[in-house]
Formats: sequence, C-alpha cells, structure tokens
Amino acid sequence: MKGIIVKIITSKLGEKYYKKKGVIIKVENRYQAIIKMLETNDKIRIDQVHVETVIPAIGKKVLVVNGAYRGQQATLEDIHQDTFSVDITLLTVRLIIIFIIKKKPQIFFSRVQ
Repeated sequence: MKGIIVKIITSKLGEKYYKKKGVIIKVENRYQAIIKMLETNDKIRIDQVHVETVIPAIGKKVLVVNGAYRGQQATLEDIHQDTFSVDITLLTVRLIIIFIIKKKPQIFFSRVQ
C-alpha cells in the first residue's frame, strides 16, 4: 500500500539494504513495489515477501493494510507482544465516529510516513 513504511528482511540485496526502512512510493502489481529508502533515498523494486510492516511507537499514526478497515488511518494505542497483536483507535471521517479495535494482528497495519 502506497505511503507505508516497510523494513527490508532479505539479505539478498546486500548489507546496504538489509534491515533498513523505506517508504512504498508505487505498487507495481499485487506483489511488487518501488521503495524509496529512508537513509539513502535509493529507489529499489522489491517483492512483498522481502519486506515487513513497521510497528511505530504508541500514540503514532498507522494505516490499516488488511481486513475490513483497509486504507483507514488509526492511532496505535497498545502493543501485546505475547499475542503479537495491538489495540488501535480507528478514525473514520465518513462515519464521524471513533472505533477502538482491540488485539488486531500486527500484520494488519503499518507505520505511515
């Protein structure tokens, strides 16, 4: 999803990119994206299996990338490391209400730039 921050988890690209973060600037097809690296401003094309979403600090904005609320922005409220889940407050303009979603799996969201 365009605009989210991801971490490179493959060492096949070398130490220059391994475990480094970048922003998705363009989704090429369902499985590949162009990522602009945060440290070097390099642009690379990478498959989705070689990246993972980034969990921000509590209180920071996230973007839901999977499930019923895909594309919605939220605020990270709590992290449950034992169950690999989080609590987020979903902010939706269309409904003008705030949802609190408890124990959402971590793969369902990522930090927003």
